[in-house]
Amino acid sequence: MKRHTTAAAEKTILVIDDQAALREALLDVLRSGGFQALGASDGEAGLAIIARRRPDLILSDYYLPRGSGLDVLRRVRSLPGLAGKPFVLMAGEAGPWLRDRSLAAGAAAFVPKACEARDLLATVSGLLAAA
Repeated sequence: MKRHTTAAAEKTILVIDDQAALREALLDVLRSGGFQALGASDGEAGLAIIARRRPDLILSDYYLPRGSGLDVLRRVRSLPGLAGKPFVLMAGEAGPWLRDRSLAAGAAAFVPKACEARDLLATVSGLLAAA
């Protein structure tokens, strides 16, 4: 996979997913795209990292223990300086109603978990470029 420009290496992305294998796979894809990537296993751990590290983009599972992806999104949107951060929700169940609900709640994008690595990197890169 082609590595992105040095600008990507300056961007930090937080992945919040309770499935360790999937979280690691997503982190690997993002790192292969040249991004700095951090991981959290639940909503509360994700919020702690967000407060401490202030990532440039947050990629969160919709269904999480200790605070759903929607809960995390709502809390991030209420924090000073983070209201406009790109926030991407994802789920294995990728029906249109879930996508619509995610976008209505303020997510910048919704990504099905069964996406291709190149599609994920394109989405992330596009959102970061627009931010």
